[in-house]
Amino acid sequence: MDRILVLRASLAKSQQALAPMKRARKAVSDFDGKVDAVRKQIVATTEGGAITGEERLREHTDQLYGAILSYEGKPADYQIARIESLRRELGDATEGLRTTGRQ
Repeated sequence: MDRILVLRASLAKSQQALAPMKRARKAVSDFDGKVDAVRKQIVATTEGGAITGEERLREHTDQLYGAILSYEGKPADYQIARIESLRRELGDATEGLRTTGRQ
């Protein structure tokens, strides 16, 4: 998320600097939209916080982490499987961010 936030801040500065150049500004804006779509895969973005019930990768990871910490035994098989599932989802989001930059 830190990389995405830094990238989006940089893109916002670029848009301001490119204000007189419509096509370049639109290209930067389109790219920012793609980066924001990846961000929305990772974190809940709906206004209202916990009330909305929106959950994304970050929230699922937080729940799993809490479940593992609150039990004194070793993680259950389903929790290990969930770790791998979340790892794949993060890898997909990371790859989405990489490919967004190449388009």
